[in-house]
Amino acid sequence: MVLGAGCAQNPPSLEPTALSPPAAATAPLQAVAKPPPAAPRVDPPPKPVPDPKELLGAGPSDVKTRLGRPAHVWREAPGAMWQYVTDVCVLSIYLHAAESGLKVIAVQARDRRDGRPAEASCYAGFVAGST
Repeated sequence: MVLGAGCAQNPPSLEPTALSPPAAATAPLQAVAKPPPAAPRVDPPPKPVPDPKELLGAGPSDVKTRLGRPAHVWREAPGAMWQYVTDVCVLSIYLHAAESGLKVIAVQARDRRDGRPAEASCYAGFVAGST
């Protein structure tokens, strides 16, 4: 019996062949971009401490708008004294008659514990408490 010529060829090799890796695996590593640095935190400027002198020349309605109703009112012609009181301080506002009505002519704040002047801190507490 004669074998066909096709069988006389070499059989396919069973040796493993090296496969080439995908192109992405052979690309050089690229540096990962870092996010831009965060902007430095800038705190807002501190709020200015209210100054009790801003009441000078104000009328009664302006004072009430700013501070609310006074705890005590004394009237003695030609003026009045209003007091605002907390556990910490007493704010006294002196009003005097003017052509256009009563106007603030002086403001005094005292610490209730020792009687020392406490204008800025006392007044600031009333302004903050009325808003």
